[in-house]
Parts: sequence; structure tokens; C-alpha cells
Amino acid sequence: MAGYVYNWGDADITDAMTSVKCAGMISEPGGDGYGGTNWCFTIVGGSGEQWHAHLSGGADGRTVNVLRYKKSSTDPGGDNAIKFLDKGSGFPTSKANMKRLASTCGTDYPQFNKLLTALSQALETYVIATPK
Repeated sequence: MAGYVYNWGDADITDAMTSVKCAGMISEPGGDGYGGTNWCFTIVGGSGEQWHAHLSGGADGRTVNVLRYKKSSTDPGGDNAIKFLDKGSGFPTSKANMKRLASTCGTDYPQFNKLLTALSQALETYVIATPK
């Protein structure tokens, strides 16, 4: 999708990396360094690997700023898999939520599609199940 840089190839995402559970929000709104919130997703059956999604917007319209892979909870920086480029990049600045990003991957990038769909569903399940 225009405006996003995919730093990983589709083949870099294994099936095991797409089995995720949302562990919750790990930063307060505005405290993630991108003006949004940072969400942690643990990889089920993994050895501490996590996905971190930096998201902006409300509960139904959370748009993706960065999707980062961390080898463990102590991995200080992680590795950006997807990043939104800002206005100065010369790219359109239309952001998307994970579900929309997944749909743009389609069959051309099946592993990104699978991962983003799984992350979107895990986030939705967490938000519905967590009392406000």
C-alpha cells in the first residue's frame, strides 16, 4: 500500500510467526514515540518472540505506524517489518488499519496477509474481552 515500506520480504514471515495472541497495550496513548499506542502480541508457541504494533486512532480505526518484530521481551529495538512514511517522504500519507493492510497484500504477499489478519483478529478479540 502506498505510504508504507515493507522492510521484510514475504518469505521472511514463517507460519509460526503468524500464530499470535494480543498481550495488551504497553504504552499510554501518545507515549509510543509515534503519537499513538504500542501493542504487544506474543507469538504462541514461540520462545519469547513478539510483534509490537504502534497504532494511532480510536478503537475501530487504529492505523498502523510501525510493525516491529522482537526476538524477546528484552530485545531493545527490534526489527521493523512495516513502517509508514511521513509527509516528507513524497508518498501519499493515507494510513490503514491492519485489516485493510492485509487486504492490500492479497495473494501477492500471502504471509503478510496472514500475519496482518492474525494481528487484527487478536487485537479485536483482546479489545472485546477487556473491560474498560
